[in-house]
Amino acid sequence: MDLPKALRQVTFFIVPFGFKKDYREVDTLINHEHWELKKPATDRLFDHIEQLVTDDPENETSIGKRYVFKSQARTKVGLPNRVDAPIHFENGDKKFAFAISSLELYVFETQVGFFVYKIHYPGNIDISQISEANYHLKKLGKVRGTKMYFLKKVSKEEQIEQIIVLDELIQSLVGNLEIETYFEGGSSKGKEAIIYTSLFLDVNRIDCENLICAYLFRLRRGFKDTYKPSPFEFNVNEHADLMQIFENSYWGVSNEGLANIITKTNDETADTFFFTNYFSNIEGTYLYLYILALHQKYALLYLSIQVSHLPNKLKELECNFMEQSNLLEIWRRKLVHFVLRSSYKHVSRLTHHADLYEMIRRRLRIEDLFAELQEELNGLASLTELAEQKQRRHEEDVKRDKAEFFNKGLAYISVFFLPVTVISGLFGMNISLVDKYKNSESVFFGMMGVCYLITILILHRYWIKKQKSR
Repeated sequence: MDLPKALRQVTFFIVPFGFKKDYREVDTLINHEHWELKKPATDRLFDHIEQLVTDDPENETSIGKRYVFKSQARTKVGLPNRVDAPIHFENGDKKFAFAISSLELYVFETQVGFFVYKIHYPGNIDISQISEANYHLKKLGKVRGTKMYFLKKVSKEEQIEQIIVLDELIQSLVGNLEIETYFEGGSSKGKEAIIYTSLFLDVNRIDCENLICAYLFRLRRGFKDTYKPSPFEFNVNEHADLMQIFENSYWGVSNEGLANIITKTNDETADTFFFTNYFSNIEGTYLYLYILALHQKYALLYLSIQVSHLPNKLKELECNFMEQSNLLEIWRRKLVHFVLRSSYKHVSRLTHHADLYEMIRRRLRIEDLFAELQEELNGLASLTELAEQKQRRHEEDVKRDKAEFFNKGLAYISVFFLPVTVISGLFGMNISLVDKYKNSESVFFGMMGVCYLITILILHRYWIKKQKSR
């Protein structure tokens, strides 16, 4: 059986990253000889959603910027000057050609960005070949033995192989942002890209619905034909990650990517619409919605990475509970700021836009990530409060010990002067018995000695009782 061929297709390889530089400095760090600031082409979204990524620096509702690589700068970074020039992929016996139609860069105020390769494959390519090519290209040329090149003309009759390394190209173009993480692999370079792909097949859906489900499984995960789907993957109506928004348009989402397969209908007008206008939306509106959803996921992941360093920072501020509280408050504010500025559940009044966006967010588990991050901050706050309570109890114990020591000192002094006080009081009395011995030193000192002896005996008895009680 001949596999369906793609009458039209486009694939985007999206590489997420977190960067250190302040978002407000991004525009000064980007090389404007290479990049041009452009607003995404979107349609039928709510106004405030369309304004989230804009080319207007004065727009206060904007949370991000989109840069498109200038075609005249392609040769300066080692790309072919023509957007349709074939680039050859070779790894062992696996060989195919593709073209890099454009490069895009999305950067957000959360210090998360996305580097996007727009890829086209040559005409007359079938669905299996696209799946296989995506499987290899998503690894950005990092697999051992991989070679990617195009033929560069150096003279009228001579051509040389110009090597392209996709992950190194990212670093060379956005390295000024000081990329801190690609979110996996612990590498200083992108390890694997997220795939967003759409195909218009030359068959009717009725003839190949099972085949469509099987390839939605492979395309949205970046798998090749050796990966076999489970029976559950063929149930479009029951599967939470699959959606049929029109009779001939199927969507599938996973953590690895997003895929759309369109088939022909028996209506020529409908086929023309899906081949033209709909595909423009695939590259504009739907890509934009996917980037917004991915931004929510990776912004929360980046916040989570940064929050994971908080215990060490809090430890450095040990006993300085005011500073610890201020630090936690800063991160709580960042989380609230993210929710108010970047987290949106409603994007369009069109049902198919809203349903697809909701399915993507659900699969990316954005709400779970938010709850997890909130729990981390609450846990750290609880630890800080416990430490503060412990310190407060310690300070209260110290104060109580000081007060007891002071009171004991007063008691000892009082006891020491008690005999003198008693004798002085006695001799100060105006009675005949006392008058008789007022001028007798022996009586005075004798009485003082008796008083001190009694005092010493009382203290000694108290000390023995205290020792026994221990």
